[in-house]
Amino acid sequence: MDLLRRLERMTAYGVFTNPKDLDKVKELLQFAESNRGLPYMLKEPRILAERHEAGIRHAEQQMQVHQPPGTDVVVIGKPYLPCTEPVSQLEKIALAELKTETHHRGKFLLVRRTMDWIFTKTSVAAVIVDDSGIADVVKLTMGCQGLNNDTLLPKDQAIVVKEPYYSFEEEKLGVVIVEHPCDIVLVDLDNSIVPTALRQIDCLHASKTGTALALKNQGNEHFKRGEYHQSLKLYTRAFDAVDPNDFALRCDILRNRAQTNIHLSRFDAAEEDALSAMLSNSHDQAKKLDVKAWFRAGFANYQLRRFSQAQSHFQSLLELCPHDAEATKMMARVQSRLAEQSSGHDDFERIVRNLSNAQPRVDVADHTKKTEVKQSDQGRGRGLFATEDIKPRRSDTVAVFSDEGNSTLFTKWDVRADDAFVSNIELWRSVVKKLSDNPSLLKQVTSLHSGHAGLGTSKLEVDGNVVVDTFQIHDIVARNAFGMARPSHVRKSDEFGVCEAHDDNRATHGIWCHTSYLNHSCVPNANRVFLGDLILVRAVGDIARGEELTLGYCSHGEYEERRQNMKSIWRFDCQCPLCSAEGLDGEALRKSRERLGGEVRSVLQMPEGTNDDDVSEAEFDAVQAQKIQHVVAFKATYPAKRYIGLPKYALHFPQQWIANTYYNRGMDDKALVAICDYFKSLGYLEARIGSDGVVLKASKHATVTRDAVRLLGLAVRIEASRAPTSKGHAQAALKLEQLAKKLYLTVNGVEAGYKPRLICQGPSGMLENAADLLGSGRKATFLPMVGGRQM
Repeated sequence: MDLLRRLERMTAYGVFTNPKDLDKVKELLQFAESNRGLPYMLKEPRILAERHEAGIRHAEQQMQVHQPPGTDVVVIGKPYLPCTEPVSQLEKIALAELKTETHHRGKFLLVRRTMDWIFTKTSVAAVIVDDSGIADVVKLTMGCQGLNNDTLLPKDQAIVVKEPYYSFEEEKLGVVIVEHPCDIVLVDLDNSIVPTALRQIDCLHASKTGTALALKNQGNEHFKRGEYHQSLKLYTRAFDAVDPNDFALRCDILRNRAQTNIHLSRFDAAEEDALSAMLSNSHDQAKKLDVKAWFRAGFANYQLRRFSQAQSHFQSLLELCPHDAEATKMMARVQSRLAEQSSGHDDFERIVRNLSNAQPRVDVADHTKKTEVKQSDQGRGRGLFATEDIKPRRSDTVAVFSDEGNSTLFTKWDVRADDAFVSNIELWRSVVKKLSDNPSLLKQVTSLHSGHAGLGTSKLEVDGNVVVDTFQIHDIVARNAFGMARPSHVRKSDEFGVCEAHDDNRATHGIWCHTSYLNHSCVPNANRVFLGDLILVRAVGDIARGEELTLGYCSHGEYEERRQNMKSIWRFDCQCPLCSAEGLDGEALRKSRERLGGEVRSVLQMPEGTNDDDVSEAEFDAVQAQKIQHVVAFKATYPAKRYIGLPKYALHFPQQWIANTYYNRGMDDKALVAICDYFKSLGYLEARIGSDGVVLKASKHATVTRDAVRLLGLAVRIEASRAPTSKGHAQAALKLEQLAKKLYLTVNGVEAGYKPRLICQGPSGMLENAADLLGSGRKATFLPMVGGRQM
């Protein structure tokens, strides 16, 4: 797909990118490459300061101006590894020694920040100065930007940039670029590594002097104001300054820092601090303080979804204080989570009822026992396989988010692919931050498939920083994230409940590590739905023990477009039965199908030119016959034998249109035939509806859609309207209602939002759901149709 066509298709996601902006990006990349290795050019400090202040004002103005998504372009350059050496093993380099478009391996910069930040949606920039007085600009890219910037590059500490990368910014001036947050190390000014000249530079820094108690009290004040990053820094300085013999103060500081780490979602550090703060003393006051520490350790593990460890910590707390109300509540939650992990979930309706805009998160445990990760065939790497037989509409995987990003979409230019994509960069930034803050989660994320191997699953900590390769995380997110929609009260009243899989206006993305192992198929045997931030995977058909589960990664477009998307985004060629069949069609037949499909869509969407109610059935049939001829010609592009049991996605709209048209005209027999044809386009081997019975026989590769549920609703109404004349029609209506409900559960995940199409009058005269009434064997009378034919 050429770039202009891709940009045009990106507008469907509400992302609008000017091709000229991408031209500027490519021009800058070419300029940098052609100017590699040039000597450093000094910047005049006054001019640099004026440009930076102007940049701050401009950025503030731009932040207040609404711009459509895609206006900002994020560049993903050629990946390079973060530094894995400690500062002590590197050689100091001055700003003046830097060379353009160069990674200075084995070196480090020692600088300080002198001015405020320039914040943009895609980067953060600041002025830095080294001990020789030379000033330049450092830019943190998207991978670093999720971290707290004042903590990452504070004014009151010296800053080490390990193995600095010196390149060019938009105006083709030199800039120090930091893409891995672990490549920055903070150093206190009284450290011997910091030269006197650098200490004496006036950066308006706050003094770090004070006793451990004074620093702890300062941290408490910042904590009360919600300034958690500053309180964390002060508690850390207090801990460094405390007398090793003052055990009580040391534990006080650690307990306070544990609570601060919880507020900052640094749960690994919170548990470590809390466990190190135990007084283990028999005095009542000491027990009260240990109760706090145990609670914080347990809560941190709960947030990390380590429920067994959380249970152990809360149990230790309750041994000290058996009647602690908060711990008792948390223990009950933990035990519920452990039960869900073991036995699964049986009350999805309750989960749905509790969802809202204010509370879009779900407090449940993952249940993944029905699936396991194994090596797949056809060169697809690892996949998810059933550990037991799974029936349709049974859940096989339930998982709550690992992390998620907000709904901001960007245009991403990937240098490796030399192409543009729509991307939720916020998720990338969020995952980098979460892993930097909680290294215990690193392995489960880095075990997922990525293009750039990075550091693999290694967990390294150097100079107090967890080493996170942002390029590796980018590729993992790009290949493993799921799109989802936030729940809302409005969606609760919609036909398909709260479980919309996609919503262009509220789209966000998340990582569910276990579910991410699901491989793609254009004829998947499983379906995913979202309940808030919970992903629920249900079987579409029977899945045997040992069989691989698959999902559809993208929409069902034309063959070439679909395969190109697979190749450019996920880097594989799909070899599913549908792709194999379409591949055998040959290019000429596929192009003919694409052309006829476009004609069919155009013809079916044309207005009739007159009010349907004023058109006789004969005239109507004549017009429809012409349209149906187009559909028949289109259907002929699918060789019957080759496509037995395979879905024909391009036929869904025409068949649905025909069924709706006949239904709205009251041509019920033809509507039922069209509905059956729709199910055959889904890959059903046999479809028959009438007073002599209902047969809908799905093939192994048949798919399920929401429109299938809606069309079954039409069939229910048709058969119900005929019920008084024949018991066969009544039974057909009942069976169709039951099938509609089953298919609804498959595509929607839960029954919430389902509206029965079949209502009848029971012996008591009350209106009841016919499926429930007739299922009980009681006598019922079907009510006649009320109102218009529109569904």
